[in-house]
Order: sequence, then C-alpha cells, then structure tokens
Amino acid sequence: MTNGRPIRGQTLIPAALGPAEDAGGSDEVQRGRPPEDANREAEGSSLMSVFDTIRIAASGLTAERLRMDVAASNIANSQTTRSQSDPTQPYQAEAVIFQARQMGLDSSSQGVSAIAMVNPARPNVRTYDPGNPDADAEGFVSYPNVDVSSEMTDMMGAARSYQVNATVAQAAKQQALDALDLGKG
Repeated sequence: MTNGRPIRGQTLIPAALGPAEDAGGSDEVQRGRPPEDANREAEGSSLMSVFDTIRIAASGLTAERLRMDVAASNIANSQTTRSQSDPTQPYQAEAVIFQARQMGLDSSSQGVSAIAMVNPARPNVRTYDPGNPDADAEGFVSYPNVDVSSEMTDMMGAARSYQVNATVAQAAKQQALDALDLGKG
C-alpha cells in the first residue's frame, strides 16, 4: 500500500437507527423477546434483525458512494497537471481500500467500511507539448496516472452495487412494515 491514509468521518450506520431499535441491542428489547428466540441464540444459532440488514445495506451504500466519489474525482482531474499538495507534480489518482466489518452483535453480520485511500503505483503520462506552460525543460508535460476507461468501469460497478444495496434496504423496510401490518390484524 503506497501513500495510504486512513478514512475519517465515514458514517456507516444511519443516525436514525439507534441501538435501542436493534432486536439484539438493548436490555429493554431483550426482555421483550420470546424465550424461544433467546434459547436459539444461546445454542449458537445466529438471528439477524431487520435493523441489522438495514445497517449492512447502509454500510454498502456508504462504501459505494465513496467509491463513486473517488472515481468521479479521478476522472475530473485526469488532465490536471498541478496537484494541490505539490504544484510541480500532476494530480495522483486515488483508490479506496475496503474491509469487512462486524455490524451486529454476532459475528455473522458483516458490512463494509473504507479503511484507507491509496495512490495506485502507476507512472505519470509524459506528453510532448512544448507550448504548454507546465512543460519541463525538454518540452514534456506530465499528466496524471488516471485511466479514464478503468475509472468509468469502476464507477458503473459502484453505481450498480449502490442500487443493489438500496434495494436490499427498501426490501427490509417493507418486510418490517408488512410484519407490523400483520400484528394489527
């Protein structure tokens, strides 16, 4: 991993879903659960609440949004010959490193989180353009190491994954609403 930097400020669990809403999270909810569910958990069988499902999907949404943001930034800066940190160097492409993360009380509920941003080890592209103000003494201009077709492919994959995670969250929400409707009747 070259030039990796940790990700900060990434919210993986929406603020609207507090631990008291999780079927495995608080003592008040634990007391309200049927004894057979508590016995199944004690025997080692894992139960996943609808809120665990939504949290996992939300972590996927967050991860894929970050992946799309990074790809968009790379594409937008594909012709940027000066970076903000070092004006003598072109923009450096970035990539996100993801890792599985436990989301529920049991180890079977795994979401995803971004752990680092890295600069892929690809050389800059040198182009002969002596009229460019950023040309060196030999007349070459260094352009970023961004492969636009690869970034577009990554962005399309991230958009599709985002769509799938949104569908999962919507289905889990609808399932919970249907269960509440059953309880009314």
